[in-house]
Order: sequence, then C-alpha cells, then structure tokens
Amino acid sequence: MSLPDRPGPTVDAEEWSFHHRVFYRLVIGAPGARTADLQLLYDAVAPVVYRGTTASKCDSRRWRRKLLNDLKDAGVVTNAETPRGWIWRPTADALDEDVPAIAPDTAEGVTR
Repeated sequence: MSLPDRPGPTVDAEEWSFHHRVFYRLVIGAPGARTADLQLLYDAVAPVVYRGTTASKCDSRRWRRKLLNDLKDAGVVTNAETPRGWIWRPTADALDEDVPAIAPDTAEGVTR
C-alpha cells in the first residue's frame, strides 16, 4: 500500500509515512522543543530508528520542516513562534490518540 505524503486531517494515523511517525514521536517525547532541537534529536536517533528498514533518513532540513508542518496541518501538533525559533508541542487530542510506531513494510520498499 502506498502511503500518503501528507497526513492531512482526513488521513488515518495508520496511513502516515514512516518519517511522519518519527517526527510525531519526537514531538511527543520532547514537547516544547524548538525546530533546531528536533533536528538535532532526529539526527541522533535516525541511525537506530531506520536500522532494518528500507526507508532512508531525511537528510534535508527543509524536508524535515515540511514533515513538521504536515503534522501541524493534520492537527496533531501545534507550534508557536518565539524569538529563539518555533516551539513544537503535541495537541491535547493527539496525546489521547494511539499512533502505532511501526516501521514501513520492508518488502514494499517504502521510502520518503
């Protein structure tokens, strides 16, 4: 099954791309983190998170910001601008929702 590029409001969380899931989990694990902090955290966990999958790490910071904005558009995270950068937090509704942290099916070769 092909995964959507954008987890819009009508897309079930189980249909998010692997990359969206990774960033969603980062925001939940580090609520109130700035974009730059999430980028550093992503770089730190990516070797472990992507091990054994056919998905490759998102090397572009621009692509990573797009993923965060997709999650914002889906209503599962919020952001606020501060003098030191954008702050990201999960929405209250998102915390109540179970989003499985599954790896992409390696047989299908799912990548970004």
